[in-house]
Amino acid sequence: MKFLLHYLIFLILFSPKLLSCTASYHEMFIKDEYYNFTNSDMVDLPRDNPLYKISGSYSAHQERFNYFEERKKKANIKAWKRYFEDFFTDKEIESMFYKKDSIKHNAAYYAQSSKYPNFAKYINFLHLQNRLAQNISNENSEKILKKGHELFEAEEKPFLKERYLYLLMRLYHHTGNYEKVEEIYVNNVLIINPQGVVKEWINALRAGSFQQRKESVKANQLYAQIFQYNKTNAHLGYYDFKVNSDEAWRELLASTGENTTKALYFFLRALKWENEPIYELKQIAQLAPKSIWFERLAYMIMQKLQYKRYDIMVHSGKKNKLFRAKIKSYKLQKKAFLEILTSLKEQSFFTLYSKLYLHVLEYNALKRKELVKLSSLANNKQKPFANLLNYIYALHQLSSNSLEAQHALYRQLKPLLPKFSEEMQISILRYTALQLSTLTDESTIEQTINKLFAENKIFRPTILQALNYANPTEFKAYIEKAKRSFFEKEIFKQTMKHLKRGDIAKILATLYLQENNFKEAQLYIRQVPTENRYSPYNPFNVTLSSNNRGKGQASYSQRKFVETMLRLESLFLKKPKSAKDHFLYANGLYNKSWFGNFPMSSMLYRSTIISSEHPPSKNMDLTQAKKHYELALKYSDDEEFQAKIAYQLLKIKFNQALIKSFEYNKDQIALPTFGDEENGTNRVIQLLQNSKEFTEAIRDYKIIYDHTDFAEEVIENCITFRYF
Repeated sequence: MKFLLHYLIFLILFSPKLLSCTASYHEMFIKDEYYNFTNSDMVDLPRDNPLYKISGSYSAHQERFNYFEERKKKANIKAWKRYFEDFFTDKEIESMFYKKDSIKHNAAYYAQSSKYPNFAKYINFLHLQNRLAQNISNENSEKILKKGHELFEAEEKPFLKERYLYLLMRLYHHTGNYEKVEEIYVNNVLIINPQGVVKEWINALRAGSFQQRKESVKANQLYAQIFQYNKTNAHLGYYDFKVNSDEAWRELLASTGENTTKALYFFLRALKWENEPIYELKQIAQLAPKSIWFERLAYMIMQKLQYKRYDIMVHSGKKNKLFRAKIKSYKLQKKAFLEILTSLKEQSFFTLYSKLYLHVLEYNALKRKELVKLSSLANNKQKPFANLLNYIYALHQLSSNSLEAQHALYRQLKPLLPKFSEEMQISILRYTALQLSTLTDESTIEQTINKLFAENKIFRPTILQALNYANPTEFKAYIEKAKRSFFEKEIFKQTMKHLKRGDIAKILATLYLQENNFKEAQLYIRQVPTENRYSPYNPFNVTLSSNNRGKGQASYSQRKFVETMLRLESLFLKKPKSAKDHFLYANGLYNKSWFGNFPMSSMLYRSTIISSEHPPSKNMDLTQAKKHYELALKYSDDEEFQAKIAYQLLKIKFNQALIKSFEYNKDQIALPTFGDEENGTNRVIQLLQNSKEFTEAIRDYKIIYDHTDFAEEVIENCITFRYF
């Protein structure tokens, strides 16, 4: 048990879920990270092979099975095409074996064939044994096996004889006669084509039979070979390599004197990714540090560390226990990983690259001396990656994001980009954008867009959300900028392609509406191809409710709203003492705010969430609405109208009192409302009672206007008055 104890210590040290030995079904390796400067080419891994994706999701398992099923089908079609001497096309052979009921149909079709009599016998037997092979029915199993042996003995052509052998072995396997599987193999091993696809299928049957016979060493030896060499079913080595005890593991290791083979066994065990495979990497480093298994596992662990690092970056504002555990786990694993790499007597390109890449992830400075050494270790395939780290080194030296500095940087990058895949090129550009955006303390439009691009969040909704409270003049200048560096052009192009036709005009119109600049807003609304946002409510009406949403009101488009606001502006310029015009204008300002019935007229994105990341917005500023309500009140000589205006001013004080709750409680996620869960009504009343301005205003309202019909209706129906 010494080995198991040693292994458990590693699990406790490096697993965030202590001693979690259950299957993992969540995605553990996410591709849309901030950037990715590693590549499977660096360690001779096939790019499309899903076996090396660090994932435990159901979709990943299905992807593996689908991948090898397709490879098996293609290899089989290719083999049959050679048998038929190219008489049939790939599609015709596919129809012969892989369409629904095709084997049954072709068994009847070729029954009397004079051109392919041997094939006719083969496909007829293939149909005959199908139900038995698929465990549908054991009926006539002895007769089917006898017929198979007769055909096998009579067949002289190696191609069909080998396939009869496979079918017989499969039948014995499915009927539970596992000893016979190996016996028939041993007696006929010479007829098997060592380079053919059938050998791969036969070895999988043998491995499964050994496993059923509890001969785990032989089974695992074969599954390891299947994983390493087979092209059509390597996933069986991934899934069926199983060691269930310390004793069985020692026995398997003792079965070979080859350290590279032992390293393969450790690698296969590491692929059971339920627990962190640092221990396996350490063992492989001691056994075969120059083997492909060390580099491949190191590459996969590097990918996992990268993901963990990004996960920490994404959730960096959190302070809960789970987040602290994630940080601790990452640091421990990174430390152990670096210790293993440092312990190597001889550094390879990838091991040194991994060390330096971890510095990049941590935003630590790279050293010129180490970069020179890395370049000396690189072969032609690895050279671009060495040059990439040199580029990152130069990027980190930048102290200015001026056009001149960016042009100098691009001259270094230009010959490098074509050496990488499109995905890697985007990663490089995203990382560059991230670094350039940190060279200024100012929060500019360009910096905002750069960060979106760097974080792979350039999508229409995220762009609109990021620009929600942008300065319209700055955004206009960004759009109309004449001279851009290569990086600026790329980011601008990537951003603009996600926006719809008319979005630029729509954004500018909405941002100018935030500024109450209705003239500029109208200019851009007219450029939007279709009518813009609309409200089912009339933004110039008010109701007893705080948000002025009442039934039976005429709907308004953003365009109609702006035109009406401009008309009101011109009216009270002519008649500055018109109480009605000031009142309607104030209603428009209030209703386009966060609190009114048309907030989307002046917002690209509206969230009810309030937090340190989403603080109260400038759309909550009711200063101008208050100003025009006060002017309306000043110029009105009608008491009922005055009561109505004063009530709108009371709404503003009500909302201002609630906004202040954010100052008291930084952890709240929304403004409290009447009837909310968690004692919402009491919270609202407490905030209102704490507001001297509101309590005085509601007291004055009752004193001054309670004799009016409007105030009487308000006091009777408005819940707030019940508490004051």
